[in-house]
Parts: sequence; structure tokens; C-alpha cells
Amino acid sequence: MKTLYLEMNISIYNCQSLKQKRNIANGIADKLKKKYNVSVAQKHFSSNLNEFILGIAAVSINFQQLDKLRQRIITYVDNNVHEAEIIQISHEIY
Repeated sequence: MKTLYLEMNISIYNCQSLKQKRNIANGIADKLKKKYNVSVAQKHFSSNLNEFILGIAAVSINFQQLDKLRQRIITYVDNNVHEAEIIQISHEIY
């Protein structure tokens, strides 16, 4: 069994409130959970309204499947989340 851990530092454009930040973070997390069947959690809850970190985890039998999943998740967030952008990505496959 192999495990993927993907961490995305995401910046939000023009965030005005903590409620707006939570709505955006939860929306991204829910979409990823439904579309890719992964576990998603907001890892670091910063007082900065314009940034948050999502931790994403998945399990599979082989490395190649997890690497493709990682690429699809990053592409999905880049192309479909218009109110925010990814500013840093780190990942590990064990």
C-alpha cells in the first residue's frame, strides 16, 4: 500500500472576512472529497485572511496511480478555483 500526502498553500483574492475564508476553504475541500475520494483537512488555521493550507491524503496500491491523482488534483484546483490560487505545493508518497 502506498500513501499520498499533498499539502497546498492557497492564497485567496480579496478576502474580507473569516467567514468568507472558511467558505472558500470548505468549498475546495468538499469538491476534492467528492471528485477524487480523498481525505482533506485545513491543516493550519492562520489569522491571515488571505491564506490557508489544505492537507490532502489518499491511499492506493501503486505509486503511479497516486502520482496521477496528485497531478489531477493540482490541475483541478488551478483550473476551477477562480477566487484563489495555489502559491506552494509539497507532497510525499510513502
